[in-house]
Amino acid sequence: FVEILQALGFEFVFNNLNKKNVGNCDNSYKIEDRFFDKDFIHHIHYFNDLVKLVLGKKKIKTVFEIGGGFGSLARIILNNYDCKFFTIDLPEANLLTSYYLHESLPSPQKIYTYDNYLKEKDGFVSSDNIDNFDIFILPPWAKFNDELKIDLFINARSFMEMEFVVIKKYFNIIHKSISDDGF
Repeated sequence: FVEILQALGFEFVFNNLNKKNVGNCDNSYKIEDRFFDKDFIHHIHYFNDLVKLVLGKKKIKTVFEIGGGFGSLARIILNNYDCKFFTIDLPEANLLTSYYLHESLPSPQKIYTYDNYLKEKDGFVSSDNIDNFDIFILPPWAKFNDELKIDLFINARSFMEMEFVVIKKYFNIIHKSISDDGF
């Protein structure tokens, strides 16, 4: 943690710490009125890289995170940038993500979950729902209409856990859905 403070600066790190110990994590540390854990150290590095390479250079309207875990990186991005955020992960992780983001984000966000998806008429996330929701937390088998365009795709640490055939499916989604000047 000290190395991160030295590398990224106290203000940058402190401003991105969570104000709540969501889930009363025994492995959380407290600094002043903020909390962090060991996963935060990875995510703040990723966020810093994203700011330097992408977010600080171009308006990003849509972010799609593959394997976002419990939502720590999503929280940091959403606290700093106004964008639609799609996170795709296994159902068990999605349950944690829904809880974590609901508890962590300062203002109420309209969160689209698998329950919403099951109500879709044609088996795809509808354009109306994309317009009306802020955050989408879905399993890998969720389908999106071809008109959905994503400005930034992220996978930080889960491709190495997947079989090649699964990674290939994600790259098909990326190739189909990335915006013309997307990352």
